[in-house]
Amino acid sequence: MENSKSPKKSNWIITAILFVAIALTGILAYAMLTTSGILTTPGSTQSAVFISIDRPAQGDNLDLTWSVNVSGQAGGLFEGVLVVQAQDAAGNILAKETTTIKTPESSPGGSGPWSVNLSINAPNGSQGQIVAFFPSPIEGSKLAEARVMVGYGESPFKRDLVSVEDHLWKLVTLNERPPIDNTLLTLEFEIFQAAGFGGCNNFRSSYERSGPALNFGFVTSTAKECELPIGVMAQESAYFNAIEQISRFQVENTQFSLIDNAGVERLVYDAVVMGTIHGSDNVQIPEDAVVLIQLIDSSLNEPESKVIAVQEIREEPQFPATFSLVYNPKQIIDDHTYVIEVKIEDGSGNLLFINPGEYQVITAENPSLVNVVIGSPPQ
Repeated sequence: MENSKSPKKSNWIITAILFVAIALTGILAYAMLTTSGILTTPGSTQSAVFISIDRPAQGDNLDLTWSVNVSGQAGGLFEGVLVVQAQDAAGNILAKETTTIKTPESSPGGSGPWSVNLSINAPNGSQGQIVAFFPSPIEGSKLAEARVMVGYGESPFKRDLVSVEDHLWKLVTLNERPPIDNTLLTLEFEIFQAAGFGGCNNFRSSYERSGPALNFGFVTSTAKECELPIGVMAQESAYFNAIEQISRFQVENTQFSLIDNAGVERLVYDAVVMGTIHGSDNVQIPEDAVVLIQLIDSSLNEPESKVIAVQEIREEPQFPATFSLVYNPKQIIDDHTYVIEVKIEDGSGNLLFINPGEYQVITAENPSLVNVVIGSPPQ
């Protein structure tokens, strides 16, 4: 009898062990899926893990003249973080940014939209892909991913476009009116910041630009109070307010215009190179002298093509002499070199003084604000 019962007892033990193993496997799998967001329980705020790319669309040809906006939806990501890449056809990374989901949910892993701008450098006409993914914090694999195939190119009108970051802009009109006499209002773009002079105070603001869209953040400034010229503080306040209302820009008829959401042209600027001309203590300028300031493209060999802009100062010029040379920003070529040349001639056209050094401006991160020292011309 004992021998007949032994096999049944063994079978029962084996069955129990298998049941426990299956149950533990199921519990472990459920825990893993729930943690990753693939499974959720009723009433849970944890979203399923997913990423989608809404923009650009599959097969879009991307204009690389500007930064490319990539956006979509995502959910269930740890701390809402995802990585966005632009890749070439071989999978090499051309641009990469990290962004987060914009969600009102307080708990991590919620769902919502995301957006990022990529500055992509790729050969015109090449192919590639935009990839958005959520990397595993443990082994580095991708827990969720989305991708779209795209083409890379540039606008056929690129030659007519102007990179606003390369120039110093001097205000011509504010709300369709010229600035108060003897006031200077400027704007220039630095890395992630816009800055300038409001007539009394220096100011800064963040900005975002994509194509012709241009938005500024809150303007902050120094706290100086200026009494003269009369109305300068009210003008400065109106200037800062107008900057905060801007939504897009255009460069037309050589001028840079900033436009608000209602389509109103609030601010108009000229591109300028500004500076001061200095001479040594023993330099005397004749009363009939003419100061000639020229912006020259030193990359060109043809003399008639070299001069981009000219300004003359007459009426008994004295040192230090200030200048503001207006030029057409559409004539500036990124890989060319531009210099300021100053000549002083007497009333008969005889050369008296010239700048012996070279003052490079505008391109290759050179300034648009210079101090020029002149001396006697070479014999």
